Amino acid sequence: MSRIQISFAVLQRMIDHARSEYPKECCGLLSGRDILIDGICPTVNQKGSVREFFVPIRELFDFFKELRRKGREHLGIYHSHPYSKPYPSARDISEFHYQKVSYWIVSLKLSEPEVRCFQWGRTGFKDHPFRVVS
Repeated sequence: MSRIQISFAVLQRMIDHARSEYPKECCGLLSGRDILIDGICPTVNQKGSVREFFVPIRELFDFFKELRRKGREHLGIYHSHPYSKPYPSARDISEFHYQKVSYWIVSLKLSEPEVRCFQWGRTGFKDHPFRVVS
């Protein structure tokens, strides 16, 4: 299992996005090459909910079109948990469709945001180590 690398700027933008959408969940898409995530595409949460999210189809289409144009890869999906710990919920598990990308959750439950990364395994999500790079 390769350790994922994420740029500090992308990690900070995920946290900022979560804070700006509070008390609702935020969501977005991550890109890069190989194991380095250095691109972020914050999206609208079409559900506008405090407990669930949905990336609009048009934004997904535009994201994948831009990846192809730039020769980049889809490496992750992120969303926030405004009131709970950063672990996938039953809904997160049942609605997850991109099993080859990393899955990030930003929790705002405590005074300091907590970010966790997961990867899909044989029996569901597993914690996945990551390293923040500049």
